[in-house]
Amino acid sequence: VLVDARTLPFGGLYVGGSIDKSFRISPFGEVSRTITVTAPDGYTVSTDGETFDSSATIECDSSYAGSVVTVRFTPTDAVAYNDELTVTHTTITPDYGNTSPNPNAGTISLALVTRSPWQPSERANSA
Repeated sequence: VLVDARTLPFGGLYVGGSIDKSFRISPFGEVSRTITVTAPDGYTVSTDGETFDSSATIECDSSYAGSVVTVRFTPTDAVAYNDELTVTHTTITPDYGNTSPNPNAGTISLALVTRSPWQPSERANSA
């Protein structure tokens, strides 16, 4: 499979808010088995844009045409949430050098980059 992103920049956000970013997973040759997308703390993932959880699985067979994965950042504290989201599959492949695979684990990591979220009281002070 191919992953079309290396980094998902979320920028800054107020504690208690949320923002979504997406990336695409595409087949590269014949794809079968399961793709697993796992989010770190502060993030959730969805393959349908409605149901978000800490991980998502995508079942693949010879008809698999690709998926859009939505990553939701929802900070609960005013700290940086820079971390990595992982996409795991037995036939993971970098997208023409845009991503770096781990050949031993069949995993690609996407950097999730944020600024430290602001507390709601900071909104009033910045106006």
